[in-house]
Amino acid sequence: MAHYNLGIAFFMTGQFNKAENAFIKAIGINPRLNKAWSGLGDLYFHNRQLEKARISYLKSLEIDPLEGRIHNNLAVIYYYEKKFPEALQHVKEAEKLGFPANEEFKKELKKSLGEK
Repeated sequence: MAHYNLGIAFFMTGQFNKAENAFIKAIGINPRLNKAWSGLGDLYFHNRQLEKARISYLKSLEIDPLEGRIHNNLAVIYYYEKKFPEALQHVKEAEKLGFPANEEFKKELKKSLGEK
């Protein structure tokens, strides 16, 4: 857990390489530490490394599929990747879990799917 906390501190202070290393160490110690996977996903998402973010978030959901925020973030990644059905699926899952999706994002997603 200490490496996870370091990862958060480094991330919050813009020390992204150190944050990545700390999250990876935390995962090495406890591969089922959901927070470390989601923190790593947040870091990659922030740095526009969408494929790495997607992989980290999916691993996070394997551990805890009830993380609405992670479903929401995956929806955004799939939208950027033009995988609109997958994006919609994760928006719906996020909302089902009580995480409110951005209304403008949902409108854009529906437009991309050819819906009104």
